[in-house]
Amino acid sequence: MAASPRCINRMQIQVVSEYDDFMALQSVWNDVLSKSHSDIVCLTHEWFECWWRSFGMGRNLFILLITENREVIGIAPFCLRRATYRNIANINEIGFCANSVSPRTDFIVVKDKERAVIDLVVEYLLGHCHLWHIFRLQKICTESPTYKILRALLSKMRLPTRITEGNRSPYIHFEGDWGTYFAHRSRKFKSSMRNKLNRVNRFGDAVIERVEKKEDLDRCLAMICDVSSKSWKHDVGKSLPKRPDQMAFYKRITKTLGEKGWIKIWLLKHRDCCIAFEYHLVYKGVVYPIRADFDEEYNAISPGSFLEYNVIKRIFDDAGIQQYDFCGDYYKYMLNWTPLVREYANIAVFNSEFVSRSLGWIECRLIPAIKKGIRLSGGDSKEGKLCRRR
Repeated sequence: MAASPRCINRMQIQVVSEYDDFMALQSVWNDVLSKSHSDIVCLTHEWFECWWRSFGMGRNLFILLITENREVIGIAPFCLRRATYRNIANINEIGFCANSVSPRTDFIVVKDKERAVIDLVVEYLLGHCHLWHIFRLQKICTESPTYKILRALLSKMRLPTRITEGNRSPYIHFEGDWGTYFAHRSRKFKSSMRNKLNRVNRFGDAVIERVEKKEDLDRCLAMICDVSSKSWKHDVGKSLPKRPDQMAFYKRITKTLGEKGWIKIWLLKHRDCCIAFEYHLVYKGVVYPIRADFDEEYNAISPGSFLEYNVIKRIFDDAGIQQYDFCGDYYKYMLNWTPLVREYANIAVFNSEFVSRSLGWIECRLIPAIKKGIRLSGGDSKEGKLCRRR
């Protein structure tokens, strides 16, 4: 763990680049997380351990540890990688240790220390421009204090900066009872759900099983892998058998987080054959359904919808559960369940060196202009409303 000379008052940054040093941080990491505004499962040390061992190839750890009077008050869970930018240039990119399996990202900072920590992190990065061409943060919640502070800080700098809309993530806040909650859903949705429930009931022999004991979780992995291989995702290369890195990730979190009692796997079975599943993480009163698949052969009876309905219904009776987070994925049907939605944003900052600034001009000026032209000519293009040139 190498110390950096950058220091504001009594605050200092250390760069953690070795895996063993990262592993030694577990208790400190989770303690800081518990004191932050962003205490979510995908920012725990255990999550990052499993993520790094599964997806870390081709990346270098670049975790920034911010201390004040030798006490850790902030963590920037970054990594550094070599990447191809829009197939025109090889660049160095610094960003969160995250990818498509990560529901959300953020800095981990003790409450009320966010501004000082973000200032120091940005100063450090600008003082080490030779290490990166793009500083990219994805899937950061716009409600996060760190996002608001970072955006305000970047607006004062003369650097090419592009901020675009990211995913929108619906969530359910549990209060009251199931009957009252479901009664307030739309008439069309309730009618549709009743039809789906009736189809499964007529089909017969459908059983829902919840698996949460650590000794039973391993046997579920083979089942969910089999279901995933029979889902629509298989043909488009997104099933677990087609993604060995993701399969390795699920094996690791099943072992690591299962030992902590954070995992619940819901199975829908027909005559002892699993036809649908939902893989949940449960952490501090929040349910995170991070994966769900169903056997396409049973599509006519809507097994995924049937399982989702029954799972949400049963969660209403689970003591201590306050929220069901749809984990950063936005599909229109989810709004049948809840009007509550979190907004996410993606940030890309290009430094002042020639190559990086040139790429920034392409990203912040040229591409938005092309997309605007396409829209004006009658084409269709999704452009983030937050995009701007600094």
